[in-house]
Amino acid sequence: MASFALKSMDSERISKTVRELLDKLVNDLPGYRWDALYLQAPGKDKTMMELNIWRNDGQETAGRIAYQLETGTVLNYHYPPIGQHAPEPVVDFLLDLYNFERLLVEANRTF
Repeated sequence: MASFALKSMDSERISKTVRELLDKLVNDLPGYRWDALYLQAPGKDKTMMELNIWRNDGQETAGRIAYQLETGTVLNYHYPPIGQHAPEPVVDFLLDLYNFERLLVEANRTF
């Protein structure tokens, strides 16, 4: 029973951190938005989350990330600046994404 409570707490912490990072992205960078799709595999205790992130007021896809909520492990993604080796934890991935997008916005302001 204790391991179930720990897993539940971990997924809640992961979910909260992911939301906070995505909200920071949207609040700090004008024209960005995000949404999430939630899918739970029946009887398997696995919850998949798909994050979609857009720039330019939703006109351009910045990235798409699929991860397992219980572990925070990135399973699949499309975010060209990161290349083929994504960081395993979704939080690390989002930190990299945030930093790159912030640099992109700052570079565009100078031109």
